[in-house]
Amino acid sequence: MKRLFNIALGVVFIMLVAGITTQLNAQVYGEFDTVRVVSSLYNQLPTPDNENGVVILPKLSFVKIGGGEVDPDDGYALINIGFDFEFNGEVYNKVWINVNGFITFGKKENNVVSQPPFLAPKDQEGLFLDANSYPVNVISPFWGDHYYRDIEDKTAAGFMESEIKYLANGEKLIIEWKNLNINYRYDNKNLKNSVANFQVVLFKSSDTYSRQGDIEFHYGVVGGNPYLTTTDDDRINTKGCAIGMKGEGKMVGDDADYLNAFVNDMFLIAHPAIPYYEVTRSRALSNNWPPTDPLKEAKYFFKAMKRFNVEEWWGDGDVDYSKAPGNKDYNFGYPLQNRFVTVNDARLILKSIAQEKPLDPIRRRSAYHGDVNHNGRYYYDAFGVKKNIFTKSDYYADDLPAEVSSVKQILFEVTEFDAALILGYMAAKIPTLPWMLDTMLIVGKVNPEVAELNINYNVESLGNGYYTLPVYANSTVNGPLSVRFNLDAEIISVNTSLMNTYNNGTLVLAGNDEFDSNSPIATITVKTDNNEILVSELRVNDLQKSSKKLALNNTSVDDVNVVLTQNPIVNDNASIIANINANGSYTLSIYDMLGNEINVLFNGNLESGVYNFSLNTALLSNGAYFYNLTGNGKTLTGKVIVNK
Repeated sequence: MKRLFNIALGVVFIMLVAGITTQLNAQVYGEFDTVRVVSSLYNQLPTPDNENGVVILPKLSFVKIGGGEVDPDDGYALINIGFDFEFNGEVYNKVWINVNGFITFGKKENNVVSQPPFLAPKDQEGLFLDANSYPVNVISPFWGDHYYRDIEDKTAAGFMESEIKYLANGEKLIIEWKNLNINYRYDNKNLKNSVANFQVVLFKSSDTYSRQGDIEFHYGVVGGNPYLTTTDDDRINTKGCAIGMKGEGKMVGDDADYLNAFVNDMFLIAHPAIPYYEVTRSRALSNNWPPTDPLKEAKYFFKAMKRFNVEEWWGDGDVDYSKAPGNKDYNFGYPLQNRFVTVNDARLILKSIAQEKPLDPIRRRSAYHGDVNHNGRYYYDAFGVKKNIFTKSDYYADDLPAEVSSVKQILFEVTEFDAALILGYMAAKIPTLPWMLDTMLIVGKVNPEVAELNINYNVESLGNGYYTLPVYANSTVNGPLSVRFNLDAEIISVNTSLMNTYNNGTLVLAGNDEFDSNSPIATITVKTDNNEILVSELRVNDLQKSSKKLALNNTSVDDVNVVLTQNPIVNDNASIIANINANGSYTLSIYDMLGNEINVLFNGNLESGVYNFSLNTALLSNGAYFYNLTGNGKTLTGKVIVNK
């Protein structure tokens, strides 16, 4: 029997597998922009009458799942939303309201919605955990252990009378928990003054082509029970509630796919030094009221993000959704691929890899569109082990392993090789995307081996801990070329004709052209105080390569030293890197073989250090030239060969 697994996801969160740290975008996080804290006065729903449409759900409406027994402690009430609302890629028209301060859409499979688990959702940690006992697809303005009091509780024991009510007007759904007895167990006592008012609002999408709307959480008064006696516990317990959203998947281990509202725009501004993946894995709970502190009259606002949510577009290259309705490359009728596939799509892929923030991996999201080689499908098994699917198929749900029982388990990732293929399509070297070498999409075709490329290195010292690192392909390449590796050195600059980006020692390159093995594909300037450089996590055209250590001669240079990032120069851009040993006035010029000054690259004062001067050879014909660096009583001359 197939075992049902949940999607292995997270919120731009950290994943620990075999000691390797990787960040992963979450399904629910991919739905919304950064959580925003917005100043706003709390507007309580009016008392119901025949005109305003507010509906009070009495205590009898909240029942146990599966039994129908009234449950004012942990019960659910099912209501109509009043319009179609998309959450986690599925469209719903009903929602369950729970006494404990959250709503859930249930889980939708094959167009059938399952109800929440029958176990009582008392534990607010359920927002962060993936387990069958916790509800999924949750929107939680204030999930705690609450209790619905009615007129009998007020009369008999002096509690405030609660109301859970809603207003559905076809444009938005407002659900309000009024005078709810929150976190009512405290040292085994009932807190009669621990009452709070809060709302969740679902907005109908204003986008004709999408059902995903905005969401907000709003907070009103807390406490204020007029029926307290002198012997009652008048404390208010607003601590320990979970606020945010949850999808229906999980991270490796027990972590669910969740979004914590405490990781919001104001928090990120106030804590710029905290790594983003750390704060987004936060399980912080409420500590005071309102939870929008420091703004006392405010709400959390979740802005729905646009995307192109169509299954047929696996691997079409549209990483930035530019063909989505309302975006710049939208075309009424059939989207034009030669318009919506742009340099920005390739650039987003490289940036995500260099910054270790993978693109959203959910089907029909960014990585789904960027997987132009159709080799990026994967899933997590019951033990949290990542499993790649090594066949290429026309449709993402074809030839799945037996242990995969739901297409929602399937995730997608892109590599720099996908970016190289996108650049090849833009250069008309590939007729269409997706691309699988022969363009024929055959179900079950095994991923073909890419040409056995490798990378070679030379090291040239600039002195004082600075080096240039020319990088070569071990054979001539005519077509896509992609390289990614890590250096345990500071990257100062990169000179290359390839699209590139780097971050914290990680360099990613991609292009689609002819590359000569005798000329560097890139020249990297680095700084290190070590005696060697470790090149690790090397990947060439989607194939992993072994690490390598490069020996260095890290000596001090007492004189001016100049190195060209490429010589001969085979494209329009190169760099002259100079190690200046003393402060002074310097001039760097280019001359032809007859001694005519062609260009002055620099003329001014420099302090001691390493400088990178850009040399644009677009207007130079092939041949020999000279550079001349003068200053501080010294002159340094060298030959420059242009062979484009």
